[in-house]
Amino acid sequence: MKQLIGLILALGTTIAAVLTAAPAIVTAIPIAAGFTIYGADRSCTVSFPDPITPDVVYTAAHCYTPGAPTIVYSDNYRIGDYIPAISNSVVDLIAIRLRSSVSSPQFLATGEPLLDNWVANAGGTVCKYSKRHENCGKVLEANSDRFNVDMSADPADSGAPIYQREKTNPESGVHVVGILIAETEPHSGVIVCSAMSPINSFLSRTHRVTWDR
Repeated sequence: MKQLIGLILALGTTIAAVLTAAPAIVTAIPIAAGFTIYGADRSCTVSFPDPITPDVVYTAAHCYTPGAPTIVYSDNYRIGDYIPAISNSVVDLIAIRLRSSVSSPQFLATGEPLLDNWVANAGGTVCKYSKRHENCGKVLEANSDRFNVDMSADPADSGAPIYQREKTNPESGVHVVGILIAETEPHSGVIVCSAMSPINSFLSRTHRVTWDR
């Protein structure tokens, strides 16, 4: 009996030592531009991470209804909360504060680095990434605030990053030119996008620093 008790005590001591010695492994879940997210109202897409504030990403403002729960999920995992105080209905942008277990890498969901912002010009080809899929189309018309693209969209595409690749070195990364905010009409095959210039202006006023990728 004494031997059995001694064995149990020795085993308990060994297990305790192993548990004490084994460090907790914490892996931050990455939420990149182009990831699908959803809240109380609808599914949308991450537009881009904030290059100044590491724990903030953005999506379309109409993805959140004022007064609704602010919790945001991705693949059934709570990634953070909408920040209604950092939102603008004109450019259609709202911030999401990420949890400490979530990271916001400066990459598109394809793994390509996010480079400096570009301006969309009529006749140019741009692409969007949403629901693990890329679509590309021609810019039909553009001004300093918005531009339209010959491209279809689903409701969950709201907020999707619109970007271009360099022709001379397409593997270097992508340049965000705007975010998807709507289709001109249901099933029209033409999307409306907010350009990065007014988005940069809004975020510069919000953060009180020059905000530009």
